[in-house]
Amino acid sequence: MIAYKQPTHIFHFFVHPNLQFQGVGTLLFNYVLDQLNQTEIQQITVNAHIGAVHFYKKLGFTSQSEVDIFEDLKFIRMKKMIE
Repeated sequence: MIAYKQPTHIFHFFVHPNLQFQGVGTLLFNYVLDQLNQTEIQQITVNAHIGAVHFYKKLGFTSQSEVDIFEDLKFIRMKKMIE
């Protein structure tokens, strides 16, 4: 599932636990990239949970800064340029 808070920011992105580590998330994200390539959007951002940073880096995101979203939960603000 992917949810957007605004067209350039991914608010939620997750795959059911039974389907994780099978390439489903990568396929889903690549579909989103194909759709974004047909728009004028030049970059997208996400606040990635620490456990998901590696996944986003594999997709071409770069770390921008650390952000606190909910009290003690730390997330990393990440960005990807749309080519």
